[in-house]
Amino acid sequence: MTDALRKCIDLTGMPRAKVEKLLHYCDRDPKKFIQCDAWVNVEHGDDIVTPDEDGDWLCSGSTIELMTGATSVRVLIALDTQKDAVLRALRKIIDWIERRPDIMKLENDMVGNADLTVIDDDPFSLDKRAGDPNEDIPF
Repeated sequence: MTDALRKCIDLTGMPRAKVEKLLHYCDRDPKKFIQCDAWVNVEHGDDIVTPDEDGDWLCSGSTIELMTGATSVRVLIALDTQKDAVLRALRKIIDWIERRPDIMKLENDMVGNADLTVIDDDPFSLDKRAGDPNEDIPF
């Protein structure tokens, strides 16, 4: 697969880290994961993003990645995020997971992404969005 990738994508001039990642993941099989994301200190919302009273917006959904899945839980934090914002967001995600007994069924029921905004007085209830995560991407 590495040779096929080299034929399909011109790796010349790409940063070394990007080339290493592309080559590292190209032989992996796609695997389903549940992904929880948090944007902290959002100043203005729109028709999609509705920050909570702390200015945070959380969403979750199923995703298909090329990671091994060997670790059961992985947390990635942008290095420029303040520690208090990280802890606040993680507490909100933990609270949401504790209130969702069906969380591990999310990947099977999911169509697209979920917004963890207020529905039926639950600030982290699931709002299913249209879209097929297995849909081919035309490019």
